[in-house]
Amino acid sequence: MQFVNYDIKTFKINGKNYDLYVADDNDKRIKGLAGINTLSQDKGMIFEYENCGEREFTMENTNIYLCIIFLDENMNVIKHEYANPRQQSLIYCDDRRCKFVIEIPG
Repeated sequence: MQFVNYDIKTFKINGKNYDLYVADDNDKRIKGLAGINTLSQDKGMIFEYENCGEREFTMENTNIYLCIIFLDENMNVIKHEYANPRQQSLIYCDDRRCKFVIEIPG
């Protein structure tokens, strides 16, 4: 997996460390993890937004299983969902407190 010009942040999730590529602009957030065929079990992506709000994600160009975690501005979990490769239905969080979203292997 190659993400040029992405910062990396390390997070502990359920006692396990993950190196997360930071999607902190619109182009990076749109690309997300789409198009990759493998993801190491200790890698993932964090989507950072300037403001809190509702979020929705599509899996139509994503080839791997993911756990998608929606967080508020204090990094508290609002909800999480598992997503299948190329899943047709949207993954969304209608809670307007959502500021960050983490995707890790699911």
